[in-house]
Amino acid sequence: MRKSLRNKTLVIVLVALVGLVGGLYTVSRIVLTNGFARLEDDFAKQNLERASSALANEIETLQHNAEQFADLDQTYSYMISSDPEKVRVEFPNRAFEQMRVNFIVVLDRRGRQVFARGFSLAAIERAPIPPDLPSQLGRGSILLGGTRSPNDISGIVMLGSSPTLIDSSAILMSNSDGPSAGRLIMGRFLDADEAVRLAGMTNMPVEVGPFATGGPATEYRAVANTLTAQEPVLVEPYKQGQLAAYREIMDVYGKPVAILRVLLPRTIYRQGQDSLLQFLLLLLAAGLIFGAITMYLLERFVVSRVASLSDSITQIGASGDLGARLRVSGHDELAHLGETINSMLADLEMVQNERQEERARLSVMVEKIPAVLWTTDANLVTTSAMGAGLEALGLKQREPVRMPLAQFFDAKQGGFPALDAHRKALEGESVAFEVEWKERKFEAHVQPLRDAEGLMQGVIGVALDVTDRERLTDQLRQSQKMQAIGE
Repeated sequence: MRKSLRNKTLVIVLVALVGLVGGLYTVSRIVLTNGFARLEDDFAKQNLERASSALANEIETLQHNAEQFADLDQTYSYMISSDPEKVRVEFPNRAFEQMRVNFIVVLDRRGRQVFARGFSLAAIERAPIPPDLPSQLGRGSILLGGTRSPNDISGIVMLGSSPTLIDSSAILMSNSDGPSAGRLIMGRFLDADEAVRLAGMTNMPVEVGPFATGGPATEYRAVANTLTAQEPVLVEPYKQGQLAAYREIMDVYGKPVAILRVLLPRTIYRQGQDSLLQFLLLLLAAGLIFGAITMYLLERFVVSRVASLSDSITQIGASGDLGARLRVSGHDELAHLGETINSMLADLEMVQNERQEERARLSVMVEKIPAVLWTTDANLVTTSAMGAGLEALGLKQREPVRMPLAQFFDAKQGGFPALDAHRKALEGESVAFEVEWKERKFEAHVQPLRDAEGLMQGVIGVALDVTDRERLTDQLRQSQKMQAIGE
């Protein structure tokens, strides 16, 4: 019993400990994971903003370079002269290389092309201008801005399959006076080389992909289908423990033309996992310490006292000494239980003493009364016999035990009144009868003997020796007759 209680206590403590540690770890994992995810997301967005800022700086640099040439008095003079094509002397190949532009186009105030030249920054040589550039400079194009308007237009346009940084500046005098003599347009392809350059400026991998919601399934197509005007930024895990952040690149018309992607190491995620592991180990250590302390306290103040109480009760039960008492210490529920058990033992001792006295009195009465008390089992074999009447029958106390009923009543024949009465008692009747028993006369009574659940166990009977009473009755009757004859 003690081991069972200790085992149950240990199981309860372990289950509570596992539940507590598991619950705390689950809640902490959710909270910390969400926290680290937000930090990682913010970190990715900040770095994506850095890349976007670097791209915006490149557009501003391109705009600054274009304005430097568009605001030169010499350029203005060329454009208002009779031969505006002389403006080409302002744009040698080294100018393309220094300003890192892939093409320059000069338009007069009527929008006619005066100068156009392309340049390959990779090969450091002339190259054709993008074939679809003229379509971007048609009548009504936002890049023209009106030949008399001093407004500059800068941003990104899609030329062919490559997004392109572009700036369109009005050609003015150095003091920004007009009217505008035309437009100076510079462009730089936002290709892989430019992405590598942006990566070097921001110290992180940068890539520019196409914005296409249709066509073959690609990484950028999936991102393009996910990004919206309300959510123009997407951050998600990438392969090999990296984090990818995507952002729409809008053109000068306000439409998405490309996707800017930066790849970042998941340092915060790994730190979060390490922190969770450390927290789990700390929880396990704290849980083990807490469980050990709890088990010690339960063992010290509860289990050991219950075990001691159980041992003492077992010893009292084995000895049968109801006068023994439990040792009670403390003022808690266990002490109250011990006092209650001692009170029960006192009541049981009193009841036992009263029963012993009653049994003693009953035994004396049975020994003095000229009667026989017996019990049988269901097979009519005696199981007990007592009474002073046994001496007149030549029997001793307990001698008839396990004796067949016929032998007990000294019956010579199979059928006799006592046997019939006992059989009726087994059927549930109470029967009174007279019987001649070893030359003595008895008045007997038998009835069913049942257990506490009402099941038939046998027969209980009592027989009173009336031999002397019958003799006296006969003597009295004879005396009365003689008296009557004498009268």
